[in-house]
Amino acid sequence: VESSEMSGVKSLSLVRFPTYLLLTIDQDYVSPSLLISNPDPSTSVCEFTVDKVPVLGGEVFEKPIFAILGVIELLGGPYLLVVTQHELVGTIQNDLVYVVKEVDIVRVRSEISLTSAQKVDEAKYIDMLLYAFQTARMYFSYTRDMSTSFQSMKDHFDGPTPTFPPWDHITDRFVWNGHLAKDVLPKLVEPYRYWLPVVIEGFVKIQEDCMVNDYRFTFVLIARRNLNRAGTRFNTRGADEQGNAANSLENEQLIIFSDGTVTSFVQARGSIPVIWAQEPTLAYEPPIRVDQSQRSVVPFRAHFDQQLKFYRKLVILNLLKKSGSEKKLGDAYRTQLENWKNPNIRYVEFDVHHECGVSNFKNLDKLIAQIIDDLNGMGYTHMVPSGKLVKRQEGIVRTNCKDSLDRTNLVCGWVARVCLGLQLVEMKMLPVASDLEKNPKFLRFFRHIWADNGDAISEFYAGTPAIRSDVTRDGKQSFTGLVNDGLSSVTRYYMNNMQDGNKQNGIDLLSGNFIVRPGQASPFSKEEKASFVAGILTIFYLYAPFNVKYRASLLWIAVWLVLFFVLARVFKLSKKIVNKPKLINHNILDR
Repeated sequence: VESSEMSGVKSLSLVRFPTYLLLTIDQDYVSPSLLISNPDPSTSVCEFTVDKVPVLGGEVFEKPIFAILGVIELLGGPYLLVVTQHELVGTIQNDLVYVVKEVDIVRVRSEISLTSAQKVDEAKYIDMLLYAFQTARMYFSYTRDMSTSFQSMKDHFDGPTPTFPPWDHITDRFVWNGHLAKDVLPKLVEPYRYWLPVVIEGFVKIQEDCMVNDYRFTFVLIARRNLNRAGTRFNTRGADEQGNAANSLENEQLIIFSDGTVTSFVQARGSIPVIWAQEPTLAYEPPIRVDQSQRSVVPFRAHFDQQLKFYRKLVILNLLKKSGSEKKLGDAYRTQLENWKNPNIRYVEFDVHHECGVSNFKNLDKLIAQIIDDLNGMGYTHMVPSGKLVKRQEGIVRTNCKDSLDRTNLVCGWVARVCLGLQLVEMKMLPVASDLEKNPKFLRFFRHIWADNGDAISEFYAGTPAIRSDVTRDGKQSFTGLVNDGLSSVTRYYMNNMQDGNKQNGIDLLSGNFIVRPGQASPFSKEEKASFVAGILTIFYLYAPFNVKYRASLLWIAVWLVLFFVLARVFKLSKKIVNKPKLINHNILDR
């Protein structure tokens, strides 16, 4: 059954004309249509008018429209971005939540002519945007603000949640169509306002009929990725001058009971917020470079000023190694915190590699023992059936490793499980928190959902599922897991060196970091001549002479790597082979 049928939501139909677009709610064109026009082609300003407009002579767009993301300006004028495929994920408090499966980009004025060079650049911009959407996991609800945590939502709406797309109190940093929608939102009127939802990127899983000790509930896990300084693994590291840290996101764990009781627990993660870089160079592990001046003071304090404004108190878990290349990064982090001496921040170091090795992950309980009083003190959000908040979460745990992916997700899942046990004890559903272990079916589901969360976060930032995902999933490292980790590591190497520049470009267009202006110099005019070698390697990798299984095998990866390094050596291209971003340089260190 299509999600639109399950929800009762009608799709929109799109009709294209040379100088405008028409959206209509039903294919019989009985309801007033939404006319989207660009009256002055010298600007990107669009007008949105609801009226009875003839549709004769127009070209009917072949796909249904399930949501409007907004408008973006490219060389050919404004383009409308729309969701043409979506799937129902589940229900949160009667609000249906969807994942975006396909996005289309439709030009508003098709009669604007472009030069041959502009057409080439335009095609690149569109491909970049589509690639960003294809590699992202985006979610929305027609009736719920997915960008805002439950506690913050209750602070804004004391009573039933609104039944209208709630843009008035969105959490800007988590809204991925904010740039696209900013000029559309004030002009879009009923009934089409309904089809402009708040969109997040990250992960959403909703599981009904979970059970612990005969108590049934719906379990929800949400990851909201911060759009500020969003990007790919080696292209965005550390913090920018405004305090935005790379790969930052918020995880929220919700427990919803049939009587209306809801609990929520929020965690955060993100790159170490000092100025540092690790640019791709074809080396398997590019060198970490950390700013040695005082430049990091401003972004560091700006970042934690933001975090304290949002969450009031912080427990920082730093999981970096205390040796090797990660040590100098950890030293810079610790130095900033020691110099600041903020009483609302507690800092804990825990070298996961040293403490746990490859198999002894029960040692994570040592970390929990260090912060258990903090976890009890910060608590969680608790709403009773009357709609009243009887408990509020005061503070969060902010976890990081180098990438804030693999070790970080492992520890975040561990912390979430401990906190869930504490919640259920306080709610009289467990006698002691450790009794959660006596519910193996739920615990297996819990571990798997946190592993899925880690995979989704990692795929966007690093290009592969999380390393050590089997530890989060099953509590131990398996031989199969080790092999999969090896394959993921090699795939990351390929993606980070050969694909991430294009992906970063798409993210920068989507977020508004880079604005396309007619008449500006082409950002592609100085593309490296070495790109043809990267193309050969990409084709060689993607079109293996046998099948997908062979291409994914260790043998094929070994052959591919040998060819890669031989070509790099022969052409002496080194860094020039790397697929670098063309639109924005996010390396703060070398500015």
